[in-house]
Amino acid sequence: MYPLPQQYTNPVICRNGEQRIISWQNTFTYDENGLLDETTSIGEDITDQQKATLELISAKDMAEKASRFKSEFLSIMSHEIRTPMNAVIGTTNLLLSEDPRPDQLDYLNILKFSGENLLAIINDILDYNKIEAGKLELNQLKFNIHTLAYQIQRSFAAKAAEKDIALNLIIDQAIPQFIRGDQIRLSQILNNLISNAVKFTLIGKVDIEFKAEFVSDTQVVIRFKITDTGRGIAANNLDMIFDPFMQEPFVNSNNNNGTGLGLAITKQLINLHRSNIKVDSQPGVGTTFSFAIGFDLPLTEINPIPPVITPPIAFSIKGMKVLIVDDNKMNLLIASRFLRKWHAEVDEALNGEIAVEMARTGNYDLIIMDLQMPVMDGFEASAAIRALHPNIPIIALTADAMPETYNKARAAGMSDYMTKPFVPAIFFEKVAQYYVINQ
Repeated sequence: MYPLPQQYTNPVICRNGEQRIISWQNTFTYDENGLLDETTSIGEDITDQQKATLELISAKDMAEKASRFKSEFLSIMSHEIRTPMNAVIGTTNLLLSEDPRPDQLDYLNILKFSGENLLAIINDILDYNKIEAGKLELNQLKFNIHTLAYQIQRSFAAKAAEKDIALNLIIDQAIPQFIRGDQIRLSQILNNLISNAVKFTLIGKVDIEFKAEFVSDTQVVIRFKITDTGRGIAANNLDMIFDPFMQEPFVNSNNNNGTGLGLAITKQLINLHRSNIKVDSQPGVGTTFSFAIGFDLPLTEINPIPPVITPPIAFSIKGMKVLIVDDNKMNLLIASRFLRKWHAEVDEALNGEIAVEMARTGNYDLIIMDLQMPVMDGFEASAAIRALHPNIPIIALTADAMPETYNKARAAGMSDYMTKPFVPAIFFEKVAQYYVINQ
């Protein structure tokens, strides 16, 4: 066999002392007797190519490290900010449930409103990071679009009345009652736009319009329009209002500043729905934001079973034995107080190791588990408890709201997941579902 052409690289030192990388290609030719006649070597200077390749690899590694660092930083900061926020909002909710005096009620409502506003800012930052990382997915669940419209209008009615502006809802009756989509993300889009409209309108009105652009047996396309008679947006600022952390100059100068993420998140959420947002504005006249989204319709039920009307659940889980695990004593106190108000029997543990020993000897109906704790964290503790009691429900109650943490909790054997600060009614619902099962 004749040797095949060979290719290799080696460094070469130039006369000026510079080292270059040369790629050699050897080609062999043979005479009529099959003997080697000639060897040809062609060299190509690939120093710059190799440098460019190494720089690309280095830049890719740095970008991946930066992405991991940002994700870890947001996870840590989410936990560190949400933990004290849970104490602030939780204590406020506890005091509001204790029949405060009228003067105390005003202060507590101000405290609750301020705490929830701060939490909304934290959520905006986390949501933007999820969208940017491509980790946010839309749900496709059945919901009543008419009910959602009226609920959103009611949620802003008090603020509009306080400013003496009209808040009008115009909903096209051609829109089917039930559609399939992500109710939470649609609410987030509308809440962001209506909140801005109400905030920046001093005189006049805000109109919320739902109009059917297309209706068939399987799909509806709805155009949403939020129109206000507010200050308006200057033409030279229309291109920048959807950029993250950017706001019109007058916003910051009039103490209406926020994160500057609301419209950026709104635009990206609308893009996730495969649509675009349009804005028309005239300074001194007002602004209109509009977008259209297509929704699938639920399958028509044949002879549907009439819904069973059940009485509202009383806030009582009397006799339910719950173990709550958290290294933060204030958070432990707040969660335990709510559970005891609902007549549960509560034990407490300050870390995962203690929780595992208590679960070994105790007979609990439910365990509520923090995730980040010293000695033994919630993931390890849950896996150990699951080995002892395969069927015991474990709810993660954590200040970490990152999606990868949710997946990790599920993988550790946790039954459910809640983020701090928690809403008492939702906390009760999460706990009560296991009370019904275990009674």
